Amino acid sequence: MKKPHWLCVLSNNFIMTKVNFDENLCCNKSFINAIIIAIVTNVVNFFILNVLCSTTNYDGDIKLVDGPNEQTGTVLVYRTYGWGKVCDDHWTMNEANVVCRQLGMGQALEVHRRNRFGSSSQANYLMDEVHCTGSEKRLTDCRFDGWGKHDCRLNEEAGVKCAQKAVIINKPSWNPLRLNLSQLELEQMSKVDFKVISQQYNFSKHSPTFIPVLIETENGTKGTVCSDHFHSTEAIVFCHQLNVGHGGRVISMPIKQTGINTTNSIAIIGYCYGNETSLRQCKSYIDYNGIQCQTQLAAAVECTDNLPDLLPDRYSLETSTYIQKMSLWLLECALEENCLPDIVYRIIDNNPYNYTWMTRTLMRFSSIIENVGNEVFRPLEDPDNWEWHACHMHYHSMKVFSRYEVVDTEKRLVAVGHKSSFCLEDNLCKSGGVPKFRCSNVVDSKGTQGISPGCRDMYLHDYDCQWVDITDIAPGQYIFQVSFNPDFLVPESNFFNNALTCQMTHLGYTAVLRQCRFIHINDLF
Repeated sequence: MKKPHWLCVLSNNFIMTKVNFDENLCCNKSFINAIIIAIVTNVVNFFILNVLCSTTNYDGDIKLVDGPNEQTGTVLVYRTYGWGKVCDDHWTMNEANVVCRQLGMGQALEVHRRNRFGSSSQANYLMDEVHCTGSEKRLTDCRFDGWGKHDCRLNEEAGVKCAQKAVIINKPSWNPLRLNLSQLELEQMSKVDFKVISQQYNFSKHSPTFIPVLIETENGTKGTVCSDHFHSTEAIVFCHQLNVGHGGRVISMPIKQTGINTTNSIAIIGYCYGNETSLRQCKSYIDYNGIQCQTQLAAAVECTDNLPDLLPDRYSLETSTYIQKMSLWLLECALEENCLPDIVYRIIDNNPYNYTWMTRTLMRFSSIIENVGNEVFRPLEDPDNWEWHACHMHYHSMKVFSRYEVVDTEKRLVAVGHKSSFCLEDNLCKSGGVPKFRCSNVVDSKGTQGISPGCRDMYLHDYDCQWVDITDIAPGQYIFQVSFNPDFLVPESNFFNNALTCQMTHLGYTAVLRQCRFIHINDLF
């Protein structure tokens, strides 16, 4: 790539003078004034008309703007001392291929018209009626009506999506707090051996019994475990190890109330699957002198034998999938709940008055989840903290209940969705079961939320946010993955059945999910 070369351009009616200067000086006002004074005092009748700074782009250079990534966006072309737009009249895959080739981004995957990316640039149209064979090296090698000649109106900008391969995102090593340490130091901290030495601790006679997570290291140092990343999967292992239950609710408690006379926790423990026999088999970082935690609180667990267990329905997921195009004005509720990708909100910012008729491509599907455990699945938040959503006319009891992701064949995340517009209730129970939980659609009555054992909560394909936005991905083969209770915030007895991964075929006009199988949330891409 050419390094920017800065010019100060001084012009009058007769001549144009280009003087090379350091870029920090070029647009310095006092420096420009000094140049003007010098020229005026040394050149007779020299009249400065303009002073401007620019990089040394060349006529016909192009760039993409306002897209979700560097290989996607509205096409701009350079002419003289400014950038301009390309009109979408006769904008086909041939022209898009030339643009992508000129940018060094391979072939075009998609061709876009009608200001697909919501660009708000006030620049003029510089090219119109562009006709390429597809073999040209530069867009200006193609036939067009001439610089600045066009009959285009607002929102006729041309755009492309190129096939440049992004860097493959590998799953990072577990370092949840981004500890500012060398890899050698982290490896040493992860090798410190320890054993669990927890004892029961009662908050009061009327409260549940919580057990602080206490450990003793190989050199005899005793301490607490950070609460930051100790969640329900870690609780399963902890309770099994102590033989006091199958898991339970995790809370944060002051270190001084654990019986350990220290100021800081000495360990971070996490990334358990739930089938380990000891916390030592999970990921851990230990520092005898105290470890960096997000909060100065220690982890404690309320162990129990009775826990819920969510089980998504594979068959309903595979058989309910289809593609639907919807305009943004029909997705107002979804917009309020941030169900759409970031690019949509950028488009709205750029087009606050005419975005409503822009369309998105949605892959819809049903999510049916059964509680196969022996206890109610209850929302994380207490009813006092539930939020009323006027658009959907019910209370929301959790910020994220499920997460939807599309991954390409190179394990890159290309589309993301989540289900926040929900309320937990018993829609269908097994024979003999009686539904107990029902959402309220009245602001004055919060109702009850939860999923009873043996009952199903059903989010059908036509519900709001029951989709993932695939507008910006090309037809092809992908992996679709969906997870429920994805952050392990609500305790369950088993997390090996909380996620499904499916083979996804995007055909453009429809989508097919097949070979869906259960997978642990930790093993998702």
